[in-house]
Order: sequence, then structure tokens, then C-alpha cells
Amino acid sequence: MRPPFRRPSVRLAAVFAGAGALCAVLAGCGGAAGPAPRTADEAPAGLRLELLGVAELGKTTPVDAAPVGGLSALAWQPSSGRWLALSDDRGDFGPPRLYALAVDLADGRLEDGDVEVVGATPLAEADGAPLAARSADPEGLALSPHGTLWISSEGDADRDAPPWLRELGTDGVTRRVILPPAHFLPAGPPDDRRGVRFNYGFEALAIAPDGRRLITAGEVALAQDGPVVGFGQSSRARLLVVDAASGRPLAEHVYEVDPLPAPADEGGLEVGGLVELLALGDGRLLALERTFATGRGNSVRLYAVDLAGADRVTGAPRLPRRARPVEKRLFLDFARLDVPLDNVEGMALGPALPDGRRTLVLVSDDNFSAGQRTLFYAFALSGAAVPPVPAAPPPARATIPEVQGVAHLSPLAGREVAGVEGVVTAVAAPVESGGRITLPGGFWMEDPAGDGDPATADGLWVSESGGPGRYPVAAGDRVRASGRVAEVGRRGEECRRRQLAGP
Repeated sequence: MRPPFRRPSVRLAAVFAGAGALCAVLAGCGGAAGPAPRTADEAPAGLRLELLGVAELGKTTPVDAAPVGGLSALAWQPSSGRWLALSDDRGDFGPPRLYALAVDLADGRLEDGDVEVVGATPLAEADGAPLAARSADPEGLALSPHGTLWISSEGDADRDAPPWLRELGTDGVTRRVILPPAHFLPAGPPDDRRGVRFNYGFEALAIAPDGRRLITAGEVALAQDGPVVGFGQSSRARLLVVDAASGRPLAEHVYEVDPLPAPADEGGLEVGGLVELLALGDGRLLALERTFATGRGNSVRLYAVDLAGADRVTGAPRLPRRARPVEKRLFLDFARLDVPLDNVEGMALGPALPDGRRTLVLVSDDNFSAGQRTLFYAFALSGAAVPPVPAAPPPARATIPEVQGVAHLSPLAGREVAGVEGVVTAVAAPVESGGRITLPGGFWMEDPAGDGDPATADGLWVSESGGPGRYPVAAGDRVRASGRVAEVGRRGEECRRRQLAGP
């Protein structure tokens, strides 16, 4: 969590937490409960879906003074048990940012009140400076097996700003940027444009289960490759496969986006395209297509995709006319489900349910519009092609300055850490109100040597959430702590529902 103000001089900013990588004001939820479960038809890989419900996230509670909205991509973080949601705000309502969400599927159902926003992290350049307004249009999100984040940006074709892929730490700070091949870059005069179109860039992003390959795609055809999608008009988008380690392009394939299922009212708007990808492994993907037509509303379709038989068009400045596209088969048309629909754009696999099936959650982008809604759709996904739940990264050995980092948010936020050593400097009693403990007690610990870097803090707060006396320490004791790192104390606000671990 990196707010747009200076890091306070107080050194004791991070907490060892047992759940929740970020803490902030919780957003409200409202609306009607989801429908009864239904099952979709089988797809080629034997995949099956069962709807677990729908929840609406209300617009009532901003986070860090910015509205919660524009949720265009999702990822599940095994190390914290939290969901991450990317906002496609270009800086119009707040900084480009990432939200941490708590999604409650403990009862096997999703309904209103089961989704809460528990924190926000602004996206930053490698030097820690926030991404400049209008410099990015973040749309895709994927979590690597190493715990780093990948995001994709559509760029801004009207300003010849390129689309890109960017790897970040959990603190939101950029580690590296990958630009696509030249034929993806917007350029040329109005009568001979090439590259991604405005607002049709790298909307989708997936990472292979082994973390070695990134798969992204334009929403529709590149300007030189053909028309955009419309009623009665398909569009040939490109899938781009990139080596995650080197950034080198590995392959390109044609993905044919289906036409709109119905025309817009006369003079109305028709838009649509490929908005999300999810890698299952062995060249198999789930692909999400979304359309909107004035007077008809939204359509949302989920496809099972296989790259095996597709032609490679790697490096082709223009698509060959006879290039064989990837094989795809309709898996689920949301029109068959009795659910409210909006601008669905994000999709990710989550934890396993008690019966072993994986959760699949989708989210709609409300475009920061009063007339649109942020809806979460939860499914149970099963089948031989479903990747197993990834193991959480092992605890990191760290010092107190390494936990603190140089930014507002710890670079290890949400990660388990072990063997963090320091000296107890003070002990605090729990805070009680109305006969109950509203804030656990705990103690401060400090690295007696420090790292000599004035940009990093040398102290931590360790919570005594297990009750008074759980950690019988006193000032001057040397201790070693292990647990999960989280942030608290933002602008004097205290985090709720903290389950904190200690030494």
C-alpha cells in the first residue's frame, strides 16, 4: 500500500500477520443474492462448471480517497489467501492501482457481503515514483509462481503509447518492462495505421502454470490485420506467447473473436472482443469474450481453447489470410444462466473447495459509471485439465530492513517470513472497548544494527492477537519472529479482522 504522501518517520510500520496481506477501510456490498447453482455443458477437456453464486460490490466506500471501481482483472494469492483485483483507472479517479480482496466461499456459496476490499496498492515505476497519469491503461493481471505480479497495459494508440507487459513486486514497484514486437506498436498516419487500436490493446493476460510463459492478446485485430468485431463481423486478434524469463517472443497465433450476437439499436454502439485468458497448461486456455450493443446490453461467453493445431504467425507484420486460428469451443454462454450481466472482464482460478474442485471467479468492470455494477461470479471448476492449487512460496529469511523496504508498502507484504531477529524496545497492552479487545496488544522490535540506509526503517510491530500474555517478552529481550507481513496504521486507521502471528 503506497499512498501519495511521504513515508512517516515512524519506523515500526509493518506487522507479522496470519491472514490478510493488506489492511484498509472495508468496502460495502449490496444487491440481490446470486441464483441457485447450475451446471454447464462439458468442454473438450472434460471441464465442468457449477455456478456458486453472484455478489455485487457496492460503490459506497472509497479506499485511500479513490473510488473502488474499474476492476478489469483478478488473481488469487496463495501466500495470503487474498484475491488481487486490478483497476484500469488511468489516473482519472486515482493512481493506477491494485486492490486486495477477501472473498468468502467457506459455505460453498457466493452472495452479497462475501466480497470485501481490504487494501489498495498504487502501481509504481522502478524508482518508487507512482505511474504517471495516462501513462498506462492496466487491464491484465497474473501472479507468477515466485509471487511476483505481471500486468498488461493497453497503451494509448491515440498518443502512440505502446502496450507493454510489466513485472512488479507485491509492493507494486516495477521490476522490469517488456515491449511487444514492432508490429504491435501503434504507429503510422491515419490512413495507414498499424499496431493495437485505441482501447483494444493487451486486455488479456495469462501465465502458464509453470510460470515460464506469458500469454497476452489484443482485444480485436491489429489495425493492419482487419476490422474490429461487430454484428455479423468477426475479428482476427493475435495471441502473443512470451518467455517470462527473457521477455523474448516465442509464438503468435490467430484468435478469431466471434461476432456480436445481436445488432445495436440504430445509431447505437457495438463493441466487443477477447478480454481475458486463463492458462490451463499444455497449450490449453480458457478465453473470455465480452460484447455490448446499445439496446441489447452485454453478452459474455467463455471458450475452451487449444493452441496445438494453430498456425504460427510469429513476427508477421500482417496476418496471412489463410492462417489457421486456434481451436476454440463454446464452454459457457452466460445468457443461459439466470444472472445479472455487466461488463465482465476479469477471471482467475482460486483455492480448492472441500470436494477438491477449484474455484473460478470472474468480475465485471463498472467503468466508474453510476449505471454499471461491479459483480463477482463464482464457479466450481473440475476436470483433468484444471491445474492443481499452487503451493505457497516458502517463508523468506529476512531482516527487519528487508521487511520494511524503501516504499510505503513492504516488498514482502502478504509473504510468510522466518527468522526475523531484533530486540524488543517496548510492549503495548491490548485496547479494550465495551468489555472486549478491539485491538490486540503486542510489542515493538528493532534491528540493533540496522542497514545504514535512511530510506528503510529498522523496526517492526508484532501483534499479540492470541490474547494477552501470549508472548511473554520485555524490553531488552532478543527475539526471533516468523509470520506473515502486512501493513497497518494507515492515516491513523486500524485494520479490522486481523489474525496475527508472532515469534
